[in-house]
This record gives sequence, C-alpha cells and structure tokens, in this order.
Amino acid sequence: MNNRLLAAVAVLSCLVLVMLVYEPVYGFFAYRLPVAGSTIDHGLHDIHYEWVERENGSRHFGTLEEISIVDDDTIEIRFGQNDHGIYESGEKIYSPPVFSHVERIRVGQTFVVTCIDKDDMPRQFGSTHNADDDTAITILKYAGLEEHAGVRVYKFLHANAWTETFMQCDWPQVIRYTVDALPVVIPDDLMAGITETAMRQYWNITDGDGS
Repeated sequence: MNNRLLAAVAVLSCLVLVMLVYEPVYGFFAYRLPVAGSTIDHGLHDIHYEWVERENGSRHFGTLEEISIVDDDTIEIRFGQNDHGIYESGEKIYSPPVFSHVERIRVGQTFVVTCIDKDDMPRQFGSTHNADDDTAITILKYAGLEEHAGVRVYKFLHANAWTETFMQCDWPQVIRYTVDALPVVIPDDLMAGITETAMRQYWNITDGDGS
C-alpha cells in the first residue's frame, strides 16, 4: 500500500514539475519570441492618453478594462475583452473571447494591448504587411502619470507592429508572456511632431481661459 502511495505521489510530482516547466517554455516560444521579433510600423507611432478619473460611460482602449495607481511608478491593469475588435461600416466584426487578466506595469515597460491573427484578420486590414503570414499587434509602453489643467492622465507610447511569423492571439497568454518583450522608442523627429496642442484638442483640455 505504501509503495502504491509513493508511486502515486511520484507520478503527481512529475506531472506538476512538467507543467511548471512546460508552460513558461511554451509561453516563451509561442508568444514572447514572435513579439520580440516584431517589426514596428514607424509611421504609426504616437502618444496615447487614458483618463485617470473617467467620465461616465467612457471606456479604455483595446483590452484595457480598468487601470489603477499602485505607486508613482506602477499601475495595475485589468485586461479583458472590452472594446478590442475590428469594425466595418461601424459594425464590429471581430472580438476576442471573454477573458480577464491582471498585470502590474512599471514605467518603461511595454505590453500587448491588441492582437489580431490571420484567422480573424480581414484581407483589407492593414496595407503594410502580409496578413497570411503574420499577426497584427498593438504595443503600449507606460510612460507615467501626467496632469494637464487639473486633468490627470496615464501616458503611453503607442506603436502598431506585426510579427514576422504567425502567432496565435490567445488571451490572456499573449499579455502574460510578452511584458517588455518589444521595446518602443519614438524617434525625436516624430516626437517633435506630437504637439501639446494636438493632445489638448484630443482631450478637450484647456487652461481655464478657453484656450
């Protein structure tokens, strides 16, 4: 009896060990490597802002469902289906499956916020890459908190990219295994074109004098 019990414990221990080793290794090759090898579309860089105190009915971008402040350098994001998808003529024709995932992101870290693979991507989606062989992703890089005319915002650098090889858009794995996989740096010449005025117009932020 003791021998059977020991054998059962040994088998279970081996299975647990295999699972502990397999999942991170699988995540590395299935998600992290494809994202790390992605090509960034340098024509589609910009700065993205999200309200800290959202107005009623407003929604965060993509798979960002809730954002909260942990400390001066860290935010906690709850990811989910939210508003991520593809639209044609105002109608959403693709949405990811329902999921929920929480991740803490520090200033300077990048993460995948949207992902559309070739199985879901319409032929007309994007013109700078081959939808048959790759996966379209959106990367955000957290750049910290800012306040403009009394309005607090989370600041992100935003980049559209595509993997060089096909990657399945499985949620939340594509987020969990790719934090900091792909650096995002906006060139100085492009940064110079992203003006304070443009940001103010987007957020309807003024200094109180109507300007």
